[in-house]
Amino acid sequence: MTRLSQRYRPDIGLLVALALLLLTAAALFWPKESAQRGDGTLLVLDPTGELRRQVALNSLAVYLGRESGLDLRLEVVSDHQALKAALPTARVIFCPDGTALDLPMSAWQALATGRRRVPWNLRPTSVLLSRQGVDGGEEPWVSMPGRTAFGDSLSLVCLAPLCLAGGNWNLPAGVMWGRDPYDHQSVLAAAAMGAVDHVVVRQWDAEAALKTGLLSRDQWLIRQLSTPLPDVMVLASRNLSRSVRLDLQEGLTGLGRHEADQTSERLLAQERLGEFGLEGFNLLVGPDFERFRRQYGPCWPRPTE
Repeated sequence: MTRLSQRYRPDIGLLVALALLLLTAAALFWPKESAQRGDGTLLVLDPTGELRRQVALNSLAVYLGRESGLDLRLEVVSDHQALKAALPTARVIFCPDGTALDLPMSAWQALATGRRRVPWNLRPTSVLLSRQGVDGGEEPWVSMPGRTAFGDSLSLVCLAPLCLAGGNWNLPAGVMWGRDPYDHQSVLAAAAMGAVDHVVVRQWDAEAALKTGLLSRDQWLIRQLSTPLPDVMVLASRNLSRSVRLDLQEGLTGLGRHEADQTSERLLAQERLGEFGLEGFNLLVGPDFERFRRQYGPCWPRPTE
């Protein structure tokens, strides 16, 4: 019995070698899957840093994580350079459309664009509001920079008119810029107080200011400057698998659709999107956004910090 047990005793060295071989083979597959479905951040550019928005974004991170199987942590940055520095750990990005112009489409897929709380346009247009009796010409940011304000310096709805006006590579000197790319009410309030005579803002913000009486229709003229533009965007890292990106896209476009069977996470995320003036998201395909990149990318003014 002793000789038989000794003869068939497993070779410990061989077992160790076999175990190492199996681990090496598995490592070729596991890291890739981990990178696709593993931890990462929902990276958000919000210069205002408002706490109520961070609460809303946390709800969005939880919802998208549940929809896609990702463990998303929220990271909010206040400027363009900080966003670039945070890209390595990001899996999903929430940002203005102008910021997305600078993100390489080889690394980031455009998933969806924000849907605003209005019935007429799927996307916003850029408009110029001018005080009655003040002549600033077609481009008051050139003729009267000290009396002109842009809603922000990061969104197409504000900066696209600069490209359409002749490919200006630089932001106009002397104009005022709002800090919030998601809501232009602060710039419109400055106009109401007489600080400026011309404002370039999102159509829906302008209409809201006129409707509520912040600006009087008798004292302000409104002129459309652009065709409809994407507005707020959500993008996903191409390090994620195609199926995960599709799950994210379906989750985003499902917000605000008022389906009968909705999870508590979806309802909460949907409700809190109001902090950004959104009621949901619409599908945005790559070729569609690439068209805007070709049109505006070559003349896009660098973001202010």
